[in-house]
Amino acid sequence: MTRIILMRHTKTVYTHEDRFVGVTDLPLSQEGVEQAREIGRKLAEEGIDRIYCSDLSRAVRTAEEIGNVVGVRPERIKELREMNFGVLDGMLKSEVMEKHRDIYQARGKDMWNFRIPGGESYRDAAERVERAIRKIAKENEGKTLLFVIHASVIKALLRSMVGWSMERIKRFRYLPGCRIYLKNENNSIEVERMEGVEHA
Repeated sequence: MTRIILMRHTKTVYTHEDRFVGVTDLPLSQEGVEQAREIGRKLAEEGIDRIYCSDLSRAVRTAEEIGNVVGVRPERIKELREMNFGVLDGMLKSEVMEKHRDIYQARGKDMWNFRIPGGESYRDAAERVERAIRKIAKENEGKTLLFVIHASVIKALLRSMVGWSMERIKRFRYLPGCRIYLKNENNSIEVERMEGVEHA
């Protein structure tokens, strides 16, 4: 059985702001660095064989700090990066409501399929990231794999790989550093447990 751990990067300098942060690159905060080290100590008990991460700075630094603790060097994979929020990327929600309310409302009517102008839909992000993860999992059968990625692509993967509805996904908050433990057996993927996930 292959075990897949989907992890959101730890806290960034924008974590406490209600902002659309997709492919906008930004660093971890010092609190995020310390959080990654603490999670690394917890993951040391999981027997991590490989670590893969998005190529965005916040995911890379999280993976590096964990890798230093568990003794595994992370590999950067561009396809694992966060969803591209297009014209909304980097904007505060208040700015979006002022300048792009029509886009925000249209997206809310069909979160899975709506493609933000200049960016991606949840479906687009899911196809991109799932393709990369399934390829890696096939090459590492029977191992425990950690993927340090982002909140929106974790939600997309819960829909595409696990089969959750968007309504179910939206019941939870996927906090910085959260982990979703998946078991992949006979090409069937199920959620084993979740840590750092709260009811919304």
